[in-house]
Amino acid sequence: MVQSLGEVATNSVQQGGDGGRVSFWRAEHAIVAQVVSVGGLPALAGRVPPVDGGRGYGLLLANVLCDLIRVHIGPPATTIRLWVDG
Repeated sequence: MVQSLGEVATNSVQQGGDGGRVSFWRAEHAIVAQVVSVGGLPALAGRVPPVDGGRGYGLLLANVLCDLIRVHIGPPATTIRLWVDG
């Protein structure tokens, strides 16, 4: 969870317009982290490797390390929620 959150939060700071906000909470059987920031993502970000072979592997790595990731792209912000069974 820590490495995944670090990747997502770093992307938020580097690419978002507002630096982002991070929240944590405990759900029934999981630990949840959420990053909300201004800016969008490509539709399949984190599901397929970047086409240019350069940047963009952070969300893909988070998808591998976490049990579930939900991405909501829309006005006014992008929300990425990470779940790890706990």
